[in-house]
Amino acid sequence: MWLSHGVRLVWILHPETRTVDVHRPDQTVATLSGGDALNGLDVLPGFTREVSAVLGPRPAAERSEG
Repeated sequence: MWLSHGVRLVWILHPETRTVDVHRPDQTVATLSGGDALNGLDVLPGFTREVSAVLGPRPAAERSEG
């Protein structure tokens, strides 16, 4: 939806799976996790953060399960 209206970069965060889907026009969706770098590319030049830093620490209940 967003891409068809001219948006050049979409990040969809999935806290339950600790992943981020990266959507760009005319490209395959990339799924990032953990230590992968979320990058602003040409849309937000200079922005880079690890996925784990964006999603924050896992809840204590999840840490004890995994």
